[in-house]
Amino acid sequence: NAAYASSVTYSWNGNLNPAYTFYELAVTTDSTYGIIVATLTVNATTATATGLFPGTTYYAQVRSINGSQVYGTAFATFASTRTVSDPAITVVLAPPSAYVPPGGSVGQWQFDEGTGATAADSSGPNNTALLTCVAAACVSTPTFVAGPAGLGSAVAFSGLANGLVKVPYTASYNFNNSLTVSAWINPSSLIQPNGAGLVVRGDGGAENFALDISGGLYRFMPKPGFVAASTNAITAGAWTHLIGSFDFAAGSATLYVNGRPASTVLLVPARTASVHDISIGNRQSAAAAYDRGFLGSIDSVRVQNRALSAAEALAEYQGSFVSTVTPPAPNNGVLIGLAPNAFGAPATLFVSVDPFTHPITITPAVLNDGLTVIPTGFTLVPNSIIEIVPIVGGTPFTHTLGSSASISMPYADANGDNIIDGSNPPMAASAIKVFTLNTTINRWEALPSSVDPAARRVTVYTPHFSVFAMFTPMTIGTALSQVRLYPVPWKPGTRGRFDAAGITFDRLPVSGVIRILNLAGERVREFAFDGSASGSVTWNGMTDGGQRTASGVYFARITGADGAASLVKFAIER
Repeated sequence: NAAYASSVTYSWNGNLNPAYTFYELAVTTDSTYGIIVATLTVNATTATATGLFPGTTYYAQVRSINGSQVYGTAFATFASTRTVSDPAITVVLAPPSAYVPPGGSVGQWQFDEGTGATAADSSGPNNTALLTCVAAACVSTPTFVAGPAGLGSAVAFSGLANGLVKVPYTASYNFNNSLTVSAWINPSSLIQPNGAGLVVRGDGGAENFALDISGGLYRFMPKPGFVAASTNAITAGAWTHLIGSFDFAAGSATLYVNGRPASTVLLVPARTASVHDISIGNRQSAAAAYDRGFLGSIDSVRVQNRALSAAEALAEYQGSFVSTVTPPAPNNGVLIGLAPNAFGAPATLFVSVDPFTHPITITPAVLNDGLTVIPTGFTLVPNSIIEIVPIVGGTPFTHTLGSSASISMPYADANGDNIIDGSNPPMAASAIKVFTLNTTINRWEALPSSVDPAARRVTVYTPHFSVFAMFTPMTIGTALSQVRLYPVPWKPGTRGRFDAAGITFDRLPVSGVIRILNLAGERVREFAFDGSASGSVTWNGMTDGGQRTASGVYFARITGADGAASLVKFAIER
């Protein structure tokens, strides 16, 4: 095999197949061939897979296709091949997410349906949960409500008997060794039934595990009689993240509150075997009705068949928040903010701040085409084009993100004068706007963005990843002849087309002085401007002495930093 940064050439022996034989080459990043990233059909014994990613391991196999279009079995499986790394393109893993079930997950319910009577399980077993009430004429069926910030919807419970989210028993829960159960909890009241069920499996006194509230404290019980309880009382109206983790080998159980260990109990024996359902938001005091209902909301319930370390527990808690991803150098100036539901699966981000010479997926021809259609009235900030490509399941993630991501990009303004260093004509940093290139229709599309002059950074929010660039409107003039005044005449207070807060001077040079003179040549007002004005200032019609100017004809003498001057005539009508 011959490997390059974005392609691999495979060759094989045709095994005496006739000349009209075709071959199908399948390329994947998955050694089990679960997800195929490229399929090539050729009438030759060599093929080149293109559009691959640098520094990535690929697997490939080939099978024959005869003249009757009958596919044979794979007769050649190639050794794994790693594409050549490009130091200018950096790779970083997306952080752990509340939406990505970790290894060992046997149940995960995000409750983001918002409506209906079921909640999907995003873990492997796919055990659908039911929003239900287990008594006739029951009025306590749970409902969907807003969840913690960034985590979609949650489920609200009335605290009354018989209403719960029920996960029917399956064999995936048939284990009594190590266990982790976690959830976001928001009590509506400090007054809760003693033993109010949060996430429980088993009848009262014979639980396989339980997260509950007792005596105003959160508790984790991997087995009846062995309790790890919080040290601080519950808080009404606030979301709290709980993790109960039982380590069978160590014989210990720990309750984590907001990612930190709150209590540990030792010498815990194996958990009690049970074929009971999982109940969320309620529990049974015995084998009777569900009569220990929780009053409040629950979100992001997860059950795993393993114990967590303290570091893993903290990472699971942090995975519920927006995380900032910093690629390695030379792309470490780009900061990427990801919401937990951005991808819904493990993701890898490829980043290049020089896609012209080091593209990830875009071609130089497409990029050049994009630069022929720069947004009207704007100019490109030098060296500001970046490309970000997320990979999920071995292929580029081109869908809309679950929640918009933020991208923070630096700009050059070493002396803080609001002029982008080296720009000619001068560009106002405060006027930077970020656009993304829609390659389908070859158009730059504006994105919500904001400039932080203190940090010399621009932050943009995007629903997807692609190619991004900074542009500035042409607000700073390069000659005094470009300066405009409006409205003229200025008619303050008239509420008409010539009414405004003042007279605006725009397309000004980088810096200079404006002196307002009356017909007699007397100075009325003088004020300076610099790069922070971004080429535009407004005079409110007040004199140097703080008096309101009268109606009449005036002159504005505009002098640039180079000494060049221009005189402009205008009128004020009051």
